[in-house]
Amino acid sequence: MVDFDALRHKAKDFIDKNEDKIDKGVDKAADAAGKRFGHDGQIDKAADKIKDFTGDRDEPEHRG
Repeated sequence: MVDFDALRHKAKDFIDKNEDKIDKGVDKAADAAGKRFGHDGQIDKAADKIKDFTGDRDEPEHRG
């Protein structure tokens, strides 16, 4: 059986150790999507929501 609590802790540790790399990747993907599809405002909003989970933003309620 899978220990989801342990898996969640491993994922959080990975994110905490690699926040800057994850955020750079999100920004790069958002830029590429914006160039390809337009809708820059919507894409930027989605990228910001993703970065909320990595701790790059000042919204700690998303972490946990």
